Amino acid sequence: MQGVVSHGAISHLPLSGANAGRGVTIEGRAVTSPADAASGSYRLTCPGYFATLGIAIVRGRDFTHGDSTNGPGAVIVNESMAKAYWPEQDPIGRRLRFGSTESPRPWVTVVGVVRDVRHFGLDSSARREIFRPYPQAAWPQMTIAVKSGPDPLSVASSVRAALQRLDQDQPVTRVRTMADVVDESIGARRFPMLLLTIFSAVALLLAAVGVYGVVSCVVAQRSREIGIRMALGARAAQVVRMVVGRSIAPIAAGLILGCAGALLASRLLESLLYEVTTYDPAILGTILALLGGCAVIASVVPARRAASVDPLVVLKEE
Repeated sequence: MQGVVSHGAISHLPLSGANAGRGVTIEGRAVTSPADAASGSYRLTCPGYFATLGIAIVRGRDFTHGDSTNGPGAVIVNESMAKAYWPEQDPIGRRLRFGSTESPRPWVTVVGVVRDVRHFGLDSSARREIFRPYPQAAWPQMTIAVKSGPDPLSVASSVRAALQRLDQDQPVTRVRTMADVVDESIGARRFPMLLLTIFSAVALLLAAVGVYGVVSCVVAQRSREIGIRMALGARAAQVVRMVVGRSIAPIAAGLILGCAGALLASRLLESLLYEVTTYDPAILGTILALLGGCAVIASVVPARRAASVDPLVVLKEE
C-alpha cells in the first residue's frame, strides 16, 4: 500500500490503558510457594508490530507467518521478563507454559527478547511482558499499527478501505496517531501542571512587585541621604550599587528559606514529576537564579530612579 512503511497488530496498545496478565510455569524453575509463581502481562501480536513501533529486538527474532496454528508454540518476552526468570542466561530456546505446574497446556519456546516499554504510563517503570503470535492464541479485539510518512493520518482512509475489503462487517474505530495516544495518557496531569504553572507565574509576579514596592519605600525614606551622597560627589552607579547591595541580603535570606521550604514540600510534588527528581540541583539552581534575577531587577529599577534625581531638588524639599 502506498505510503505504508510497515504494519503490525497488538492486542493491548502501549499507553492505551488496556492490559491482560497470565501466570506461567518456567521449565526447570522450582516453585515453593504461591509467591514464587511466575507471571507477566500478556500480549498478542502479528509480525511487524515491533518494527512498526520502533521496539528493538535485542535477541532472537520477531514472529513470522510460520508461527501459525500448526507451527511450534513460540513466545517473545521483554527484557524485564528475561532478567526476572533467566538472570545472566540466554532466554532464547527456554520453554514455559501458561498456567500452573499441573497445567495440561503445551510448552512454548522463547524465540526473541525485546526492549522494555513503559506500557502503563511514561512515568511508570516497565513490567514483565509476554508476547504470543496471534494465530496461536486469538484475541477478540486487536489494534492495527501502521507506520507511514510525515503525515500518519494520510493513509488512514486507505487502511480502512483495505480492512473493509477483507471483511465488510468488521468495524474500524478510533483511528489516531501514537502522538494522540501519548497525549491522552498524560492528559490527567496536564491540567494540574497548567494550574501550577499559572500559579507559579502569578507568585513570581507578586514577589517581584513586592520587592519593587519595598525597595521603592526604602529609597523614598532614604532620599535625603542619597541626595547628600550625590551632592558630595557620589556617582549614580555607586548609588545604584548601594541600594541594590542592601537589598540583596534579605533577598538571599528569602531564597534560602524558600529553597528549604521547597525541599520539605517536595514529596507532595513527586507524583507530578517525570524523570526529574525533587532534589535535582539543576532545577533548584535554575529556579533560584530566576527568582533572584527577578528580585534584583525589581531592586535596580527604583535604585536607578533614585540615582537620577537632582540632589539639589531633594535637599530643597527636605
